[in-house]
Amino acid sequence: MVGLVLVSHSARLAEGAAELAAQMGGAALRIAVAGGLDLSGAPLGTDAARVMRAIDEVWSEDGVLVLMDLGSAVLSAEMAVDLLPDERRGNVVLTAAPFVEGAVAAAVAAGLGDSLDTVAREARGALTAKAEHLDGPALQAPPSVWAAGSNARAGSPAPVGAAAPGLELRLTVANRLGLHARPAAALVRTAAGFDADVTVSDATSGRGPASARSLNAVATLGVRRGDEIVVQASGREAREALEAIARLAAQSFGEPPDVAGAPIPEEAGAPLAAGPPAAADGPPAAAAEPAAGQRPAPGAVISGIPASPGVAVGPARAPAPAPVAASGAPSADRAADIAALDAALAETAAGIRRAQASLTGRATGYDAAILDAYLLFLEDEALLAPARDGIAGEGKNAAWAWADAVAAAVAAWERLEDPDQRARAADLRSVGDQVLRRLTGASDAALPAEPGILVVDELTPTLAAALDPALVRGVVCASGAATSHGSILARALGIPAVVGAGGVVRGVADGTPLLLDGEAGTVTIEPARELVAAAEARAARRAEEAVAARAHAGLPAVTQDGLTVLVEANIAGPDDVAAALAAGADGVGLLRTEFLFAGAHHLPDEDEQERAYRSIAEALDGRPLVLRTLDAGADKPLACLPLEPEGNPFLGLRGLRLGLVRPALLETQVRAALRVAAGHPLRLMFPMVTTVEEFLRAREIVDAAEASLAAGASALVASASAPAAGALASRVAVGIMVEVPAAALLAEAFAAHVDFFSIGTNDLTQYVLAAERGNARVAALGDALHPAVLRLIERTARAAAAAGKPVAVCGEVAGDLAAIPLLLGLGITGLSMAPARIGLAKQAVRATDLDAARRLAAAALAAESAAEVRRLCGPGGGV
Repeated sequence: MVGLVLVSHSARLAEGAAELAAQMGGAALRIAVAGGLDLSGAPLGTDAARVMRAIDEVWSEDGVLVLMDLGSAVLSAEMAVDLLPDERRGNVVLTAAPFVEGAVAAAVAAGLGDSLDTVAREARGALTAKAEHLDGPALQAPPSVWAAGSNARAGSPAPVGAAAPGLELRLTVANRLGLHARPAAALVRTAAGFDADVTVSDATSGRGPASARSLNAVATLGVRRGDEIVVQASGREAREALEAIARLAAQSFGEPPDVAGAPIPEEAGAPLAAGPPAAADGPPAAAAEPAAGQRPAPGAVISGIPASPGVAVGPARAPAPAPVAASGAPSADRAADIAALDAALAETAAGIRRAQASLTGRATGYDAAILDAYLLFLEDEALLAPARDGIAGEGKNAAWAWADAVAAAVAAWERLEDPDQRARAADLRSVGDQVLRRLTGASDAALPAEPGILVVDELTPTLAAALDPALVRGVVCASGAATSHGSILARALGIPAVVGAGGVVRGVADGTPLLLDGEAGTVTIEPARELVAAAEARAARRAEEAVAARAHAGLPAVTQDGLTVLVEANIAGPDDVAAALAAGADGVGLLRTEFLFAGAHHLPDEDEQERAYRSIAEALDGRPLVLRTLDAGADKPLACLPLEPEGNPFLGLRGLRLGLVRPALLETQVRAALRVAAGHPLRLMFPMVTTVEEFLRAREIVDAAEASLAAGASALVASASAPAAGALASRVAVGIMVEVPAAALLAEAFAAHVDFFSIGTNDLTQYVLAAERGNARVAALGDALHPAVLRLIERTARAAAAAGKPVAVCGEVAGDLAAIPLLLGLGITGLSMAPARIGLAKQAVRATDLDAARRLAAAALAAESAAEVRRLCGPGGGV
């Protein structure tokens, strides 16, 4: 539980605020005061030593939040934090929250067991309710975002069964934040899956009706917790639509319980592409965050989250925003402007789909669902209709019409009463800006022209894609997470990065010398000369290793005692093949076929899939390709595959389970893959396999498809008018992903049936350790080198070896340089990873002596913790 410290000039004030806060936070709350002085005749004041004692009194690994009243209280708290041991300093946050109100709000959040970030945010927002009560609510959303042509209000909806609008459903919204962007997006996706006209009204506020096919329209109703909504539907599938929406509401509109019913962590509520949330402190820094414009002191060490390995030294560089504006010139060709708008929308959507496909399997499905909302913005008639009307009806050019439509929709969001819902306007602005840049030809950002370390609020996908490793030596961000798309791109580019460093980085002046350590997650301000020298030497060694790795990347990876290890690439689509080959990949060990389905409005048919898979196989030019069948479910929602929400989607209908429930879906994909396997070394792999029975049922589908295709090929050859079709593969190799502990524990049984194993350590780790990999509160537990995970890897490898079957690792740990000798010692015979890690991974294989690796593995299996295993492995790893 997060501890609280109250620092005040007055002991009475501090104790009174603590008493009030304790009543709100409950008996378990850890709260201490540092108020006043012990000086005779001078009881008012603050003392850094008292603050340190108070922090020690409530110390918790979950963190400590310090609230101060004014003046020297802030200085004393800063001094106390500076005097703390290094291992504690990063877990203490000083907040500018109001003293009494902030203490109460923080106490409630801490008493609920919320994270330090959440407790800090609750404290900072403590004046919101008072301000709204005294200043009055914001204006309601304008009618322009309601259902077109309707002036009705929800106060007296038509009875059930009426001819118009049809059937009706009344619900009370229980989500803590009401229908903000993500639950609204879930409602829109659900409604869009039925042949019905669906509208939503807020009976409590009288707003609506709004089209349930418009994210803006639904979200800008401003539905808050406790509001009653009226959902009306007409059309052929009206009843089915309402039944599905009722089920969705029963599942909190697809939000996990910790989000739906409790304050959300800062990362979960932040927009992906619009910078950090308003007034966010970010994760704890090494020192208190300075006031706006205040610079960190020379030698100060800012702590953040390691996002991309490596060290970098250089001056701070901040990107100059590339301004983009729409001119007010009239359209010269209205048809051409409408076509230009459609093209810009399509290009933006394609970029978002690529980002979503890249996130699949590397971030949580809940985080990836934010991108579903972005795609919905681009399909939203509340945006598109005004923009097209602006061109066709008013004669505006495409950029002008689009900018006006976005501005009107943004204004509707910003008029909402709920601050969290108002913050979603930034998401729409970000998406709108991407489209506008394509219409105007503006660049995404004017990146610095001089080498240095990029200092930004957030590494957005657009910005990350524009980074030039020759100029950007490293990246430090105020916000963000190691699993964010921007962090993933930084790793792919080999650029060291630290994210989540807090608002303190905003005070770093352009040109300030910095030392960034992407493995420790630290940034040193104006570092001492000896630190710079050591870091530059370390960077030079890494650069030499990287050059050597690239020079030999195309050669086989053979251990010192002669074992050849396949080092392959994980890819998310055809666009990734060239980079994989350039990096020296021996093939593709994991093709995430979700790239074909993400953002699509229809399920790709057999021919579409065959063309896509064939393009990849042909580009690999004879190298092996492992095609993983669709890994989707309620945790990884697809617009073209509506699924009911689940209470715990990570344990629900996903992966092969979904394929067996929807056999036509699986059969189509299998047939497309088999057609490619006829002429290329393609293997099939099933995800999320739990039982041998599941695999055998899937194998039957493969066998039936092979027989059907073979019969069809024979008929073509027998036809006088048809050319010889070429022989189909007699039996394609079929394997499984070992992600579920049950599959590892039954590896001996599976080995009798499968052709190969591939261990997905990302999911296996979260299931073994019961630590969801997207949950910041338990992220520290989720280490794939935990002995419990290693024992399952070893058991799988041992069963594969006994049956003469290959076994690979395709999770993030496959590219962890320190872990590679350990994995080989456990019996792993193949590795598949992000292309950027391949060259160095091959070097690590070549440096491995298997006898020593087996001794390392034996010691690791006997260890008690992941930390002990990492000490055994030594330095050099970490992704």
